[in-house]
Amino acid sequence: MNDPVLDDQLLSELRTLALRPDPAPLAPVDRARLEAAVVEAVVGAAGPRRSWRDVAPAALVAACLLAVLGLVAVPFVTSRPDTRPAALPVRAEPAAARALQGLATVALASTTPRVGADDFVYVRSTVISNEGAYGEGVELGAPHEREIWLSQQERPAASGLIREFGQDWPLSGAGRASAPGPDRPTYAWIDDLPTDPDRIVAELESRQPFGSEQSPEQYAFDRIGDIVTENLVPPELASALFEAVTRLDGVRLIDDVQDAIGRRGFGIARTDERFGTTTVWVFEPGSAVPLGVRWYLPGPSSDPQAMTLFGATAIQERGVASELGVAPGESADALT
Repeated sequence: MNDPVLDDQLLSELRTLALRPDPAPLAPVDRARLEAAVVEAVVGAAGPRRSWRDVAPAALVAACLLAVLGLVAVPFVTSRPDTRPAALPVRAEPAAARALQGLATVALASTTPRVGADDFVYVRSTVISNEGAYGEGVELGAPHEREIWLSQQERPAASGLIREFGQDWPLSGAGRASAPGPDRPTYAWIDDLPTDPDRIVAELESRQPFGSEQSPEQYAFDRIGDIVTENLVPPELASALFEAVTRLDGVRLIDDVQDAIGRRGFGIARTDERFGTTTVWVFEPGSAVPLGVRWYLPGPSSDPQAMTLFGATAIQERGVASELGVAPGESADALT
């Protein structure tokens, strides 16, 4: 039996039940058009007027109306996909993982000066380098001093300076501005890294240059090494970086190793699968600031005594410089 009053009442209830997105993405005239289309589809505009009860329960009609209106509201109710990487297991060798977790704890309790946008990160090191002719084996030279100034700006001419062997060598971007990133880690870029170790690994590995012959793990290991040895790192980030290294396979502990000037400590090492070279970060127990780095050519085993040393550093000073080519605490006028 037809009951127009009841039909109108049910339609009014359906309009009330149809949740309106906030803010409403449809104009009133468009919303009314959609409602009319649903009613016409369910009741039938061409045939004789029938009762809602003859067609379907009110809940079914409400579901139809909500489904149509919900198509337009999807952008407002759909949650964003979770882009966080899956949790990575600890893959470093157990002894190395324990040492790195200790470094992470020490780093978190340390203090580091902040670096302004117009400042330069300054590092002074003693360096031993290979001076042998190509193809004729390793011939280590005498220890010498190297100073480096790292710019925080994107500079087309130079992103920093190396002073070594009595000469100044601009860190050039080949005429292009060098954007901050894993291969030029400015303080601001480092400070903007996620403090979650798994996300750090994912971020660094995703930035590996196309065509690189290193494994993603070695690329991440080398970039973290560059950051913690020749940069200033906020404590929370330094702690997260050491935790991130525990997620890399092939990382091992060397119990006794020394830097370029003979300061002894323990080493965090990894061997490059592609080239066979081994990089060792040297740490003094109780400090999260590396003493220096050692590099080895492959030998018959992973024992450093069996490999050939071809380079080493000993970091003497880190700081913030306000002028290129001028060490912290000095002035350009005093040097002229």
